[in-house]
Amino acid sequence: MLTLILKKRANRTTPLLLGLLTLLVGLLVAVGVGMQLSGQAARDNVERANAFLLKERTIYSLMVDMETGERGFIITGDEAFLEPYDEAKADLPALWGELSAIAAGLDRQGNTGPDDMTALVAQMRARAEEWERETAEPEITLRRAGRAQELSDIVASGTGRARFDAFREASSQVTARTNGLLDEYNRIAQNVSALDLSLLIGLGTLALVGVVITMQVSRREAALQQRARHAAETETARLQTIIEYLPVAVRLVDEADGRVILQNRAASALFPIEVWNSLKPEERPAYFNYTRVDGTPLRSEDLPGLRTRKEGVTITDFEFKITRPEIGTRSLLANTAPLMDGSGRITGAVIVIQDVTRMREADQRKDEFIATAAHELRNPLASLSGYNQLLQRMMAQTDAPPRVVSHLDQMGKQIKRINNLVEHLLDASRIQLGRLILNRSRSDLVEIAKTAVSDAQATDADAHQIVLVAPGGEIVGEWDTTRLEQVMTNLVGNALTYSPPGTQVEVRVSTCGSEARVEVADQGPGVPPEQRPRLFELYYQSQSLAPADYDARLRKGRGLGLGLHISSEIVKAHGGQIGMEPNPGGGSIFWFTLPGVSAQQ
Repeated sequence: MLTLILKKRANRTTPLLLGLLTLLVGLLVAVGVGMQLSGQAARDNVERANAFLLKERTIYSLMVDMETGERGFIITGDEAFLEPYDEAKADLPALWGELSAIAAGLDRQGNTGPDDMTALVAQMRARAEEWERETAEPEITLRRAGRAQELSDIVASGTGRARFDAFREASSQVTARTNGLLDEYNRIAQNVSALDLSLLIGLGTLALVGVVITMQVSRREAALQQRARHAAETETARLQTIIEYLPVAVRLVDEADGRVILQNRAASALFPIEVWNSLKPEERPAYFNYTRVDGTPLRSEDLPGLRTRKEGVTITDFEFKITRPEIGTRSLLANTAPLMDGSGRITGAVIVIQDVTRMREADQRKDEFIATAAHELRNPLASLSGYNQLLQRMMAQTDAPPRVVSHLDQMGKQIKRINNLVEHLLDASRIQLGRLILNRSRSDLVEIAKTAVSDAQATDADAHQIVLVAPGGEIVGEWDTTRLEQVMTNLVGNALTYSPPGTQVEVRVSTCGSEARVEVADQGPGVPPEQRPRLFELYYQSQSLAPADYDARLRKGRGLGLGLHISSEIVKAHGGQIGMEPNPGGGSIFWFTLPGVSAQQ
């Protein structure tokens, strides 16, 4: 290197400088052997430590790529974000092996404690693998499976960030220890040349070597930075293209007042960015005519984007409507997630909105079709029922064979069952179309319960013990008697269906202030905990924990999954609540409450 410098600058070097350089070369030759022995070890250690630092920084950068890709996938669900994650995951095992080998070499120099660097590398690797195994992989699996609530709970717990922070801390310890070793090796090199000119020349040589190494490191870092910038620019352009052409609306808003930072063309069609950003947060719901699914106004503080920005929560499947002259009324389904900086501070939110207008219109057409079909079925069913009753009366007046009489009786039961299913379909359609009407009048809840229990006892083929626990007097309110009788009949019928023959079903009627409460308790197998939140959904049928000896009877008695849903909507239309809880003695307790008790006797 020195000869090359001399050749390049010979034409500009004065004779005096040439003499000094010649003397310097002579001195270097004279002390070369001693310097080689005393300084070579220090130089080797410096090179080894720098190589160790470069390798450790490479691993750290790959881990950051994995964490960034995983976070992007969790937010958007786009598999493209996992490409740097998968590439880094594939490269890391070999890099960890190389880093451990260099660490073992540093430990063998005797300048660290026994296996000091090896232990630090092992700790850093353990933290990285723990984050990948315990956080990244489970979150990716949950995101792919669409298990939003579990994913939201994991993200909200902060354990994933804590694990990655633990990896950062382990990396900082490795870096700090390596820098300490570099300082130690440089001090050794300085001590070698403390008292002798040859050692000073050796320090110069070491400095030259250091400059060369620094230049090499700088060039490598510059190349890595250039590659990183190019990759980031490419990924940004790619991400922008993907977002722009997504069939769903994607918006990035800031934390302060929800101003749009970035959104794609689908979002602009719904919420023009220039209009949105010109409005104050409290003005936006009125301008875009935000409403809930039932048509009630939606306040700004209830919007999922605002809640995510202020509370840091992830919100999924929030349905609402907007109305604008340009696009009419649109039914929208929103999913939101917070955006955070490196310190965990919320900086904004990402909002993904799906236009489900056509889906909801198709649902409405389906409900209208079901309502029309069910209505059309009522007339022929009424005729069939009439003819069946006529035949039964005719057979009663003749000496008809018992087999014919039995067949006619079974025919009547099946006609009644079909008629009940048709009525359930009509009720479900009315509810979905918002056409459920209550005919309120002075109603006695105790008398309604007695009627439901009496009807159930008359049709109970398994001879259950049905017990009514109610006050001796009346519980009166302005309610729809027919609808409440329908609710009680559904709950008692379910209890009989899911209870073993001969067990007890208890119907309890009580009051608390101006509120009435009805409970139907059975001794059946109960409802699994994971199914309870969905019991009152339309068409949902729970999978009972029934014993095998009467499971076949349960399957035969299943309906369309309408009874509990219809009962729930009837109770809610009265302003009451409905629910289910486990029976302490085994089985289930289905209950509902009604406000507006006007009299008790």
